Amino acid sequence: MSSPCRIRFWPKLRCATVLATFVCAVLCVNNASASNSSALEKFVSPDGSDQADGSAPHPWRTIQHAADSVSPGVTVHVSPGTYVESVQSKVSGVPPARIRFVSDVKWAAKIVSVQGGDGATWLNSGSYVDIEGFDITGLGAYGFKNIGSYDRLIGNHVHNIPASNCASGGGLVEGGYSLVPLPSHNSYISNLVHDIGGAPGACNQTHGIYLGLPHAIAYNNIVYNSTGRGIQLYHASTDSKVVNNTIFGNGQGIVINADVKAGYMINNSLIANNICYKNVTYGIYSGHGFGAGNQIANNLVFGNGKDWGGGLPHSADVVSDPRFVKPTGSYFGGDYHLQPNSPAIARGATREVPPDDFDGGIRPTGKPIDIGAYQTTATSALKREQ
Repeated sequence: MSSPCRIRFWPKLRCATVLATFVCAVLCVNNASASNSSALEKFVSPDGSDQADGSAPHPWRTIQHAADSVSPGVTVHVSPGTYVESVQSKVSGVPPARIRFVSDVKWAAKIVSVQGGDGATWLNSGSYVDIEGFDITGLGAYGFKNIGSYDRLIGNHVHNIPASNCASGGGLVEGGYSLVPLPSHNSYISNLVHDIGGAPGACNQTHGIYLGLPHAIAYNNIVYNSTGRGIQLYHASTDSKVVNNTIFGNGQGIVINADVKAGYMINNSLIANNICYKNVTYGIYSGHGFGAGNQIANNLVFGNGKDWGGGLPHSADVVSDPRFVKPTGSYFGGDYHLQPNSPAIARGATREVPPDDFDGGIRPTGKPIDIGAYQTTATSALKREQ
C-alpha cells in the first residue's frame, strides 16, 4: 500500500527533501493522533441517531447504544437532555484504559427508566468503568446496580426510586454475591442520593447506598430520605471504607454487619468522619459478623432516634448539633455546609481522607479535617495549581 507521505528523493533537492520529509512526518503523526483521539471520544445527544457514527458532528441517540458500542479507553460524552431508557453496560475497560460515561453538564443528562418491578435504571456488569455526573431516576427498585469490579460512580444525582412494596433495592447498590470470584474494589464518590423507597423507617430492605462487595469505598456522599439505611454494609462488604459522608433523615444512618449465614465476615472496615443527623432510629449501628481490624471513629451523631447501637466499639465521637447552614431536610432549598462554629470542624480522623470534598474543593493535607461531606477550609483546584 502506498503511503500518503511518500516522497521521491532527487539529489539536487536533498535539503528541501529533508524539510519536506519532516513536515510530512509531522502531518502524518498529527493525523494519526487526531484519528486515534476521535476513535476514543464518542457522543450521545437527544438529537442524535443510533445509525450515526457517534462522532461529535453525528452523535448517537441512546446511552444504551453507546454502552453496546464502546471498547477500552473510550469516553462517551452525553449531552444535556432526557433519556427515557434502562441502560445495561456490559463492556469492560482495562486498568490503563478505563471506559468513561460522562454527562458533559453535571446532572443535565437525565436518565429516566420506565421499567418497574425489580428493574434498574442503570445496570452495570462491566469492570473498570466510570459513570460521572448523571441524573438517575426511574420506576423500578434500583437507581444504579453494579456487579462489576474497579468501577467508579462519581458526582451523580440518584433520586426518586420507588422500590415499591418494600422491595430489595436502593439508589446505588452492589450485587453479584453469587459470582466467583466476587466483584470488588468499587468506589462511590460525591453522589447525591435521596428519596429512595417509601417513608423513612417504613422498610429496612431499600437503602440509599448499599455496599455488599469487598474493598468498597463510599466518600463524600450526601444521602437523605431513604426508607431503609442511608449507607448499608452487608453481605461480603469486608475491607470497606465509609468516610466523610453526610447522612440525614433516613430510616437509619449507617449500618454495618456481615451475611454470616452465607459464610462472610467483615474485617478491616472503616467508618469515619461521617455526620449522621436526625435519622429515624439509629445514627450508626453495628450488628454481627465482625473479625479483626474494624474501626468506627470520629463520627458526629445527633438527633437520631438513638445515636448508637450494636457491639463494635467507637471512638472520638462528637455528639452535638452539627450546625448546618440551613438544614431544611432537603439538599434543594437547604444548605448542608458547616457554619463557622460547627463542632464538626477540624474533628475528623486523618486516615483514608478523600483528597477533595463534595464540592470538588481540595482538602488540606497535614491539617485538621472536618467531619462530613464538606470541608470548610477546602481550596479550589485552580487555587491549588496557582
